[in-house]
Amino acid sequence: MMKRGKDLREELLHKGTLYSFLGHIRGKVVDIDGCGVGGCKMWIRENGQSAYSDAFGNFSMINIRPGLYTIIIECEGFSPFVIADLPVEPGDNPGHLFTIHSLKPSGKLRHFNLPDPLMVTA
Repeated sequence: MMKRGKDLREELLHKGTLYSFLGHIRGKVVDIDGCGVGGCKMWIRENGQSAYSDAFGNFSMINIRPGLYTIIIECEGFSPFVIADLPVEPGDNPGHLFTIHSLKPSGKLRHFNLPDPLMVTA
């Protein structure tokens, strides 16, 4: 089980990695049918860093200090969504898949942590 909050910060400080190694988040934004959604803005509430998904829904955010972050996703035609306590560890953090739903009827988004880099097939 991943440590959170103060315990995670203390462990990273103890290992000397909190400021030594930065993390990267990458993944894909897809709609309910599994099609990539481009032009979605993702930003980190705690530091204001942002990125946009490309035409295929792929995104990456680099050089993030390890810790827990709140990610906000906004995309035209879809309901905005907040993902709290997304862990960022030193190095690459691949495989985040964000499935967004149209504003009609429910406008929900789900987040899945995938064990391997994301691969979507038709």
